[in-house]
Amino acid sequence: MSVSKASISDLSALLNLVNTTYRGETSTKGWTSEILLLAGDIRIDEEILTDYLINPAVSVLKYTNSENQLIGCVYLEQKEENLLLRYARS
Repeated sequence: MSVSKASISDLSALLNLVNTTYRGETSTKGWTSEILLLAGDIRIDEEILTDYLINPAVSVLKYTNSENQLIGCVYLEQKEENLLLRYARS
């Protein structure tokens, strides 16, 4: 298992992970589903995620298993010099 900073090469896997975790049929099996709260099929799109991944104030950390499959991620954004905001996403 490994935690590392995500890059543009992880874009497709991250989009799939976040969107299936929070939206769609498979999301209803877990506690993270937003299907009854918000409309739409996706939680994040390619343009927004790309902006996150190229923004120097943002770090998206990915968590992979022993087969190098993406199983979790977290969004960190530096707002002030010594302050990070974190938004857990899995």
